Amino acid sequence: MAISYEALLPDILPMVSGCPDTLVRNSIRAAVIELCERASVYQTELDPVTTVANIYEYDLEPPSGTSVQKILWVSHLGKDVEPITSTLLEHRIPN
Repeated sequence: MAISYEALLPDILPMVSGCPDTLVRNSIRAAVIELCERASVYQTELDPVTTVANIYEYDLEPPSGTSVQKILWVSHLGKDVEPITSTLLEHRIPN
């Protein structure tokens, strides 16, 4: 159930008398964004990416108005890809 930031104003404004509505709305928005980022509240499956041999970086296309904060899992050809650092990958598969 989604509600607008404005719906929260009557509960907050009495606690911060004299504070402009715009500042309260921006603070609510910032708190919601922080919650979503830290708690991974919003998750979505992105469209598949076509991979090409010897290409190691790809652009992700998140839904409009969102950004990728963390990748939870990746699969390739139906198998989960182990999350490792580029240093460990270089040790396992040089060059």
